[in-house]
Amino acid sequence: MGIYVGLDIIPQKISQEEWQNVFEETLQLIKAYPFATQNVDNVDGFKRLVLDRTEEQFVEGYGPEEKYWKINGDLESKETGESFTLFSNFERYREFNEDKLKEDILLYLTEEGGGRARKVFYSKTQGKDYHTFLLGIATLIESRFPKFACVYGDISKEQAQKAVEWANSILEKPIALPVRVNYSKLLSTKVREAIV
Repeated sequence: MGIYVGLDIIPQKISQEEWQNVFEETLQLIKAYPFATQNVDNVDGFKRLVLDRTEEQFVEGYGPEEKYWKINGDLESKETGESFTLFSNFERYREFNEDKLKEDILLYLTEEGGGRARKVFYSKTQGKDYHTFLLGIATLIESRFPKFACVYGDISKEQAQKAVEWANSILEKPIALPVRVNYSKLLSTKVREAIV
């Protein structure tokens, strides 16, 4: 059992340029909070786990055009959960075989069998301190790609409100609550679903 944050997208509806712009915005949020990345350090032949501040990194062998970040926890509490990784190269998220996509991700995810949207991440934060701030990053992506990205997991409206307030204090263009905790938007989606 754990506490999760997830993010799914419909990749065919998002361009590399749009994704790159949002990736750069996520870096603004990463710099504003002491997110941590777990790395393996080698000292005198002994391996040890260390927490470093999360920063953009370059994918080996791809040069400066492909970057990523990885979050495992935060430096203040020094508590960690599972890895959350985001790549700047959108091609990494196009790799699935579905041809037919709907125009609204919530409608798409509720189809019989569902699950055909592309998962960006779905990992455990275990409810640690960084959970809400990571939710802010996921909400940024959903807000920039309405209908084509969806945040989910173990999130409450209160956590989402705190995440959005924090992110909006940093970002130039404000973001909105995730649709799953914004009942008026969720209801209008369900009404569209009933009509379709």
